Amino acid sequence: MKDQFIQELAEEFIQETIEHGEDIALAELSIKRNTPGAETVDYEDVKWRC
Repeated sequence: MKDQFIQELAEEFIQETIEHGEDIALAELSIKRNTPGAETVDYEDVKWRC
């Protein structure tokens, strides 16, 4: 019973660590792409292929 609790807790910590790492990577990418004067595209102007 105790081992199962420890395993569940470890899985939760690992998942949180992965998600945190993804958040950091997305934030870094966002900072790199946030360039003053860069061209932007409005959602309405995107020609979607479906």
